Amino acid sequence: MNTSAPHRELVADYDLPQMPCTTPPRIHPYYPHIRALHAEWVNRHLPRKPGGALPRAIAHIDPMWDAMFLPFGDTERLFHHACLTSTNIELDDTAIAHRDRFDAVLGDTAFVEAESAANDDPYTRAYRLIWHTIRTTAPSERVYRRMRMAWRSWIDAALVENEIRAAGKPIDLDAVLRLRQESVCMRTYFVGSEYVLNIDAGDITTTDPEVLRAIEIGITHVTLTNDIYSYRKEYFFNDPISAIFALRNAHGQGLQQAIDTVYGMLAALDREQADLLERVHARYAGHPLGERLHQCFDNYRAISSGHVQACLETPRYNGRGYVWDGMRSRRVTVQSERLPLETV
Repeated sequence: MNTSAPHRELVADYDLPQMPCTTPPRIHPYYPHIRALHAEWVNRHLPRKPGGALPRAIAHIDPMWDAMFLPFGDTERLFHHACLTSTNIELDDTAIAHRDRFDAVLGDTAFVEAESAANDDPYTRAYRLIWHTIRTTAPSERVYRRMRMAWRSWIDAALVENEIRAAGKPIDLDAVLRLRQESVCMRTYFVGSEYVLNIDAGDITTTDPEVLRAIEIGITHVTLTNDIYSYRKEYFFNDPISAIFALRNAHGQGLQQAIDTVYGMLAALDREQADLLERVHARYAGHPLGERLHQCFDNYRAISSGHVQACLETPRYNGRGYVWDGMRSRRVTVQSERLPLETV
């Protein structure tokens, strides 16, 4: 890994602003319980790391992301969703070499009729188990199918991303944002909001143009925020699937200029989504699904604010031993940051 002075100057010399998100972050009130349930499930069902290393799902605090993205919802269901998230992420890297693992579980097969099969490897066994749980607890078959479709779209887009990385050519910002509508894995949370609240709001959430736009904005907000906070880590992997890299390599912007451009986009998206959801709340004020439908829409805002907060707190982008200092903006320099990161 190259750590020469020119690379250090490129990576660590910029102002990291407070991300524009007018909804304050919140977390599910039973998060500590959810985290303990999740850790127990991960240790029981996912393959152990060699040498007794802490499992990735626990080291990266996966349930914190779910508890911040979906603070409104049933405790048990949020625990299930966090386990689903962790299992999918664990399989992310192996899907390239073992695509059959995904196809066996997300293909058009009757895998959910049983919690396991005799020829399952450990990853597939865990994957089958959590999807069996999701199906048997989903508010409807339709919600379950939409969840599966969202996760399948994610891995398909992730494979496309890898093809672009292998080609080694820069892509422009519009291409990045189109691809990341699926590959950033946030569509799964917008459907997951219905699962954790035990409702099927598909007649609204898959048809109402303003709701669909609010979802699209939420995904883009997460994409852009992610690309700012993950830039320093991804620089060392030369990852072109990033708004910051696209603005630098395909649009000729400097690093600070690219960050400022993305910040302006985020501010506009935050205002637009807030206005959209205010109208959506008013339009469905008397809907039979009642408060849970409005909590579903509130989760849409929480996905953006929760993602910002999770990026500040996670070691995923900040390296082993990182502890957030409570500051939402800072100056990133060679002196203030370890380069390269010691990843978790």
